[in-house]
Amino acid sequence: YVYTVGIRRAANNANLPGQPLVRFSLITGLADSGWTPVTSVSPSAQLSIDGTDLYVSGITSIPTNGATPAFGIARLPLSGSGVADGTFRPYTATTTITAFDRSPTHVYVGGNGLLARIDKATGTVDPDWSPLPAGFGSISQMSVADDGSVWAGTDRNGVFQWRHDHDTASVVLLNTEWHFGPVHSVRVVGGMVWA
Repeated sequence: YVYTVGIRRAANNANLPGQPLVRFSLITGLADSGWTPVTSVSPSAQLSIDGTDLYVSGITSIPTNGATPAFGIARLPLSGSGVADGTFRPYTATTTITAFDRSPTHVYVGGNGLLARIDKATGTVDPDWSPLPAGFGSISQMSVADDGSVWAGTDRNGVFQWRHDHDTASVVLLNTEWHFGPVHSVRVVGGMVWA
């Protein structure tokens, strides 16, 4: 399958099944009518497949297999009908998430004045990992390096790097030298930062 977010029309200009989050069959090229998550998303929505799950950010709200909806970011099993996992609900009210990336154990999210770490196992925000100073601005892109450091691009301040200091149990801002304006993409590959 191919998962898309924000596409409203098929190649033949026909309306898709009324959903901004759609799964297409690689065999037929058609939208999967059996996978129909009911959600609305922001223009900055992003997707990431992690094993048997799909993480989707930029969600206004989405019903879960629990009693209450998820906001900001959701985890959907790739199998089933597209209902979000109710055990992964880090936010209980509208939260604008403009960027995210994941490590084997956490999902890191960013937004306007927001940089947070979510435990994948519990689906909750880590209260001890809150590194953004007041008035920092908006995180526009993120990438998690193999060493666990988080590189974040901002809407106006360049690229910054944070890492959890295990000795002091604090989050340390490591790199503040890359001040060059808005960042549209950040990736860490093979020890190199591309922005």
